[in-house]
Amino acid sequence: MSKKSVVLTAFVLTPILQTPVEVNMVNLGGVDKTIRLAVAVVLAVVAIAVVSAVWLKAVLLLLAVVAVVTSLVNYCPLYQVLGINTCSTKNS
Repeated sequence: MSKKSVVLTAFVLTPILQTPVEVNMVNLGGVDKTIRLAVAVVLAVVAIAVVSAVWLKAVLLLLAVVAVVTSLVNYCPLYQVLGINTCSTKNS
């Protein structure tokens, strides 16, 4: 790729990359958060008390951490991709 084509590509893509994209950063409702926290607790208990394989413990604990973090920040990236929103909105 020549220097001119790199500069041209950067010039063409710069306005696209600088366009603000609106992303709703809250897409988890109260029931969804509660279910995620309960699942996280179950996954952690099973990982610590039942499972003996180290790799499976790591996977279960990672899933538990992801469930806790997504419930605490009220945002699930997978829901964003799938277009799911369980957060109730109030109409004023």
